[in-house]
Order: sequence, then structure tokens, then C-alpha cells
Amino acid sequence: MQPGRPTRDRGRLAWPRQVVLAGALPASLAACGATKPPAPPPTPPPAPLIAHGAALPPPVPTTASTRATLKLDSTWLHCHETFVVGAGDAAAEVSRFAGLCAAATKMRRVAPFAGEQAASAKPQTFRWKAQAGHCYRAYGVGGAGIKNLDLLVVDGGGAALGQDGSDDATPVVLDAGSICFKQDDDAAVVVSVGDGSGAFAVEVWGD
Repeated sequence: MQPGRPTRDRGRLAWPRQVVLAGALPASLAACGATKPPAPPPTPPPAPLIAHGAALPPPVPTTASTRATLKLDSTWLHCHETFVVGAGDAAAEVSRFAGLCAAATKMRRVAPFAGEQAASAKPQTFRWKAQAGHCYRAYGVGGAGIKNLDLLVVDGGGAALGQDGSDDATPVVLDAGSICFKQDDDAAVVVSVGDGSGAFAVEVWGD
């Protein structure tokens, strides 16, 4: 008998035992509940770059204006961080504030503004003549009744050039730099109050 060929046994075909067992193996595995290997566990998400609950870094200032660019210098932050409002009125304090930064910025006063503002009132706009090739910075100080004074600088076409990122009464735009004009422009500083009301003073300084 050749291996793997059936033989006759009393009128029946008899397959060799090893062939029968081989044919029955898949069925026996299925009967035992054999399945495909389990899929690998999902890959865990990457660890966050910033710890949960940590403050996000401030965004880098940008502008869509075609009339001016932004010049960034983080060392200019120091004079704002160390300034404390004194007992003088807002006009005197904003001059002192800007003067503290003059050594670093090499700027001088270009345009002073003053008024009164409340959180419920519409913003006030003050314009100055910006010159091509020069850079500017706006300083503000709110009086005793103002807890949050806000400044926004725009070009003559209304495009935003910079806005203060603080929630106190001593805003600076730009806090870490200046706004440099590529052409002569009727620029403006827009003053509003986020909390409180009272007198304020703003000064624009330039190089």
C-alpha cells in the first residue's frame, strides 16, 4: 500500500490514520475555541509638552498691517515689571513710567493724551503722526478708580498693530518691543477700560 492512498476493508474505502487525523485537526482546533491572536493594545497618546494646568506661553505678536512691522525685544519687559504706580496723578505717573524704559528703548515722548473713561463707555481714539522709518511704543496709566486700562494701537487704515496683554492699570504696547512704520501714517491709540472708571493718561514715545 502506498502512503496516503485508501485501502478496501470489506467493501469500504479506508483512509490511512494519519490522513484522517490531519483532516480532523482544523475541526478540533475550532472545537477548542482557538481564535486569531489578540490585537496589540492601542498606542498610548504622547505626553503633553505642557503640564496639565500650566499656563500657556503668550502668543508672539503679529500684525496684518502693510504700513508697519513689529520689532520685538524681550529685554524691554523689565521696566514694566518693576514699575509701581505712585501717589501722583495719571499724567505724572505715565511720564515716570515711560521714563523708566527710556534707557532701554532710547525713545522720547512724541504725543501725550489724557481723559476719563469707564468700563461702560465706548473706547476713545487718539491719533498721532507716525513717521516712516521710526518705531513707537504706547504707555498708559489709569487713575485710582481704574483697575484694568486697555490700549490698542492701529494704523491709519484701522489694522491692529498691537494690544496690551495685561489686566492691570499700566498697559504698554508693545510690551516686548515697538511698532515700526514703513510709511508716514495717521496712527492711533484706542483707550478702553475693562474694569472701573476714572482718569487716565497715555503717552506715545518714539525713536
